[in-house]
Amino acid sequence: KYPDIFANSTFLQQAIIKFSSDIGGQVINARGFSQEFIDIVLFWSDLSILPTQAYYLDFIRAGAIYHDVFKSDTTKEKFLKSYVKKDIMPDIKFMESEDFSTTLAQIKTLFD
Repeated sequence: KYPDIFANSTFLQQAIIKFSSDIGGQVINARGFSQEFIDIVLFWSDLSILPTQAYYLDFIRAGAIYHDVFKSDTTKEKFLKSYVKKDIMPDIKFMESEDFSTTLAQIKTLFD
């Protein structure tokens, strides 16, 4: 009925960004996950939430950095430095290292 809107890639990208956390939260709520995990899905992109100790949110955001979800280099660097400080990563370039690539490839084979 509205092909000009729904076929527009910019519109679709913005809709995904706007609704993905809410939809994801509803899905894992329906699956019986605890409120802690629901909150992670709902608020992972709220950059004002900055845990001081290693937390599940750090791993979700590290994945987002790896997949280039965050476009701001300043944001990426801020998170990466906090992961080093929390001993989640040995250094801020870790996800660019051969060790990381090798480990990631090995883990992916477990799901083939």
